[in-house]
Amino acid sequence: MVNLQTLIGLITLLPRILKDFDDPVGVAQVKPIDLQRSYDFIVVGAGSSGSVVAARLAESSASVLLLEAGTDGTYLTEIPAAVGVTLGSSLDWAYRTKADGRSCLGMNDDQCLWHAGKVIGGGSTINGMLYVRGDQEDFNTWERKGNPGWGWKDVLPYFKKSEDQQNPQYARNTRHHSVGGRLPIGDIKFKTPLSDAFLHAGRYMGYPVKDINTGNATGFTVMQATIKNGKRFSSAKSFLKPVIGQPNLSILPEAFVERLLITSGYKPRVEGVVFTRKGKRYRVRARKEVIVSSGVVGSPKLLMLSGIGPRHDLEQLGIPVVADLPVGQNMQSHVGTGEAVFTLEEPVSFNPIRIFTNPLNILSYLRGEGPLGAVSGFEGMGIYRTGLDQSTSWPDIQLNLISVTPGIDGGLVYRHSLNMDDQMFAKWKPLAFKEGFNILPVLVHPKSRGSIKLRSRNPSDPAEINPNYFDDPLDVKRLISGIKFSIALGISPPFAKFGAKFYDQPIEFCKAFTPYSDAYWECAIRYFTYPLYHDACTCPMGPATDSMAVVTSRLTVHGVSGLRVVDASVMPDVVSGNTHAACVMIGEKAADFIKQDWGLAAAA
Repeated sequence: MVNLQTLIGLITLLPRILKDFDDPVGVAQVKPIDLQRSYDFIVVGAGSSGSVVAARLAESSASVLLLEAGTDGTYLTEIPAAVGVTLGSSLDWAYRTKADGRSCLGMNDDQCLWHAGKVIGGGSTINGMLYVRGDQEDFNTWERKGNPGWGWKDVLPYFKKSEDQQNPQYARNTRHHSVGGRLPIGDIKFKTPLSDAFLHAGRYMGYPVKDINTGNATGFTVMQATIKNGKRFSSAKSFLKPVIGQPNLSILPEAFVERLLITSGYKPRVEGVVFTRKGKRYRVRARKEVIVSSGVVGSPKLLMLSGIGPRHDLEQLGIPVVADLPVGQNMQSHVGTGEAVFTLEEPVSFNPIRIFTNPLNILSYLRGEGPLGAVSGFEGMGIYRTGLDQSTSWPDIQLNLISVTPGIDGGLVYRHSLNMDDQMFAKWKPLAFKEGFNILPVLVHPKSRGSIKLRSRNPSDPAEINPNYFDDPLDVKRLISGIKFSIALGISPPFAKFGAKFYDQPIEFCKAFTPYSDAYWECAIRYFTYPLYHDACTCPMGPATDSMAVVTSRLTVHGVSGLRVVDASVMPDVVSGNTHAACVMIGEKAADFIKQDWGLAAAA
């Protein structure tokens, strides 16, 4: 019997064998570029940030080689409602966390599944497409930590630079939004009645309904997404596709970078990369810089394989130390729990059986409308501050309205995207194909710190991912507060009119505790741990005096020339929202740094 992952693999693979027919970006895969011996810049990773950097550098006369470990993608990723289908496929690194006995206990082998794009466009090709900048306090904190030019007033122009705002009302707010940029950002066209109920419930609980992308993120909203005319717009589609024919930009998919080429000496310099493609190994030189944009796992892994990382860890593996830096040591991850689930008496949720068996809904997609053009049940967001962490002033909880339950598809896709085991899924199985919704509370500023480590010197071995969820007791306390608020929201009058009721089925593993006591909820979050795949800070920026800093405020690596890191790993603290928008901003800002440092002007 063909399992689900094999089936998804066939769906995404078969069209691609027809000479690049199935290619939403236009990157040649069957007949790739003619590789040169050297380029001005080599960008490693074509994800949310790397695609932006490569495209912006290609605006100059400099030659740019963009290397991506994954393939050129598939048109299946263009359909927003198919967001869950490619998770776990060949387009996904599908990392697994290290079991620690404190979290992910309801998942197979006690390991949470971390999705990360292994495809042109990276995470922006397989993610939920939500556009959330974060709170102004996030960026002002970055600046206060010794990173000049990263405060809210400094990063806002870079958010606006890429933006093509589709909502006319938001677009009129020219202080915070703009039109004409590469990245379309618009309202989700299809909504269930639960979306408005969520906003009304937010007001009922005393919060404003507002645009959360103007600096003060606290409030409730119907989320915006990187969608236009019912199609996903990844960083690759938005930034690379318009410049893909330029002779100074070369893009090579299925190119796995194993290590950096570094000269030894008083100040080491990166001079190129070693990568493999289809069984062959290549060396390519960078005349100016290598820009590593391989993500929160891939970037620290590549640096450590190349001798840039914690001395003790590298020496244990026999890797010569080039620079003793705390690479991989400051990881911060958004994490929540899926326990705040509600049943409904009215048919108002994003029920796939009811929605996708309606031929009118299918036909509407041809006009760029209808449920296929929506983010598969993600219909509302609230961001607020619990007040339990007195040492900060930023919001610390994000609420996501998901208009389905964990059991909605009978275990076909949703449970596998979480790596949920049979015993945990038994709680949700009775909800198969039934009306309901989930309000997912997410801790966006954890106190706990995780790490990325090498398992061996072999580049093919996956990195060891230690998220260290819930290590700090305050994280547990704040998430329990978020659960209680989510339940109060879900049974408030705006939802009650649809017959909303909390799904009162305690977790079997937690029956030793009084149901819904704080002790019970702590048990529950350790079993139904819900990663959001918004992970950051493994190569954080900071001054040389910062013991945790890996890169400077201009994103160059401390003590190593010819090398920058440009992705979510450079964040000193994770932002208060989904990370894609901030990653695009980081890519825009980094491209300007590079142009300034090398005196590059736009090509004539």
